[in-house]
Amino acid sequence: MHNHVDEGTRAVTPVAPFVFGGLRVWRALALGRYRGSRVSHSARGSWRYLAELAAEAKIVTAPSAHFAEALRTHGVATDIVVTPNGVDDEAIAGVLAQQRSPRTRPKLVWLGRMSQEKRILEFIEAIAQSGIDADVSLHGAGLLLPRVTKRIAELGLDDRVSIPGPVSYPEALAAIHDADALVQTSIGFETQGLTPVEAAALGTPTIFSDPEIADDVSVSPEWRVAGPSVADLAVALQRAVAELSEGFGTEALRVDAAESQRFLQSTQSGSMLALYERALTAD
Repeated sequence: MHNHVDEGTRAVTPVAPFVFGGLRVWRALALGRYRGSRVSHSARGSWRYLAELAAEAKIVTAPSAHFAEALRTHGVATDIVVTPNGVDDEAIAGVLAQQRSPRTRPKLVWLGRMSQEKRILEFIEAIAQSGIDADVSLHGAGLLLPRVTKRIAELGLDDRVSIPGPVSYPEALAAIHDADALVQTSIGFETQGLTPVEAAALGTPTIFSDPEIADDVSVSPEWRVAGPSVADLAVALQRAVAELSEGFGTEALRVDAAESQRFLQSTQSGSMLALYERALTAD
């Protein structure tokens, strides 16, 4: 179970309940009848669709503890194994071999789809409120890109904020590695939050807006935003940039290489293969 069907669907269409019904019909046509007695009566909407998929599974997995708990709460399944996504070993090794660029002030990076649930406009406002002396690069595109570009100009942030736009996966990893910190801004939307995982694998710390993602990643150093407001994010940005500036030019504020190892695909593949073996021998 990887996709947050409920949040994702509601974010892009006002007729989400009809979509959820359509998904259930599609599942029935593709996979046939399920054993209805195994589906919890508490599962509704998108969660019912996922519960019907889980009803025939020998093992159900989720990429994070917080999403596994959401699946349990909504009646999808009771026994869910947490299996985080790892990051490709060779891709990480290739990026780590690259030199980080020279800089005169801390560099922050944001990556993602520029849409409402990613809270990109709130991030722009927080940069302005914080007054941080840092370079911020926004990698990605989406429906809000024109508004993002306009707001950056209106707030006079052109000297600090750049928009490289959509990039390839290797380029995205290189941008994370080159940054002094990744900024994660969505709250309650991600099933795992893969960019902080990629950042941890590359040694780059994260400024977390979502405490559940922070708990799942659980590395040091990190900075946590105290609440959901723009002001809260601005305070966290000030704190992070101040600490990064104080330790500028050192590796003190990087995730330890030994800690980064647990985010590699090779580490996670062993756990997943063990689950496949268990499924194959299950009654």
